Amino acid sequence: MKVLSGALALICAALAVHADNVANVHVDTGGSAVIQLTDSNFEKLTQASTGSTTGPWFVKFYAPWCSHCRQMAPAWERVAKELKGVVNVADLDATRAPNVAKRFAIKGYPTLILIDKGRMYQYKNGERTTENLVAFATTEYKKTISSPVPAPLTFMGVIIDFLITGVQEAQRIYDVAFRGFFVISSFSLILGLLLGMICSIIALAKNNSTLHAAKTARTTRKQD
Repeated sequence: MKVLSGALALICAALAVHADNVANVHVDTGGSAVIQLTDSNFEKLTQASTGSTTGPWFVKFYAPWCSHCRQMAPAWERVAKELKGVVNVADLDATRAPNVAKRFAIKGYPTLILIDKGRMYQYKNGERTTENLVAFATTEYKKTISSPVPAPLTFMGVIIDFLITGVQEAQRIYDVAFRGFFVISSFSLILGLLLGMICSIIALAKNNSTLHAAKTARTTRKQD
């Protein structure tokens, strides 16, 4: 009985911790209603792969240097406040969370994705106003085509992706260097040919001048 009681106590404690974590999802961060997501907390908070207990998430993938991202920040904050308790509204800095950005194949900023029950819906059309974004997150997303949420990158997947990226970058550098070498070599060859032609012309002119002077001297001696 003591063992059973201890096991039940551990289960209850684990459930309490889990419930506390879920509740903390809705706590404002730094006075903002927008939740900050990272590589380390994304799956834990959103449960994007299963969508089991945390509810829908409306995530803005952004970059700090993106002017459009900065311009929509006030509207995004209003969206978070209006949807609080209904939809979790979050920011994810793709430059500091590269694994999640690669997982969702983020190519441009801002990218707005609603995640609900293992499916994702991207906001593509329409102005990024508070009204449009709230409408999309609550009802309009159902009218768009959804796709399954991609699985989290595994450790091996991260390593493979790193290697592939490294090979692609090395290939890019090689291509740029090869093109640069080809251009420089071609320019050097053409310049060398031009200089050679100029030197040949100068040498030929000097030789003709010397021959002409010698011929003139012989003619003068004959006349004498």
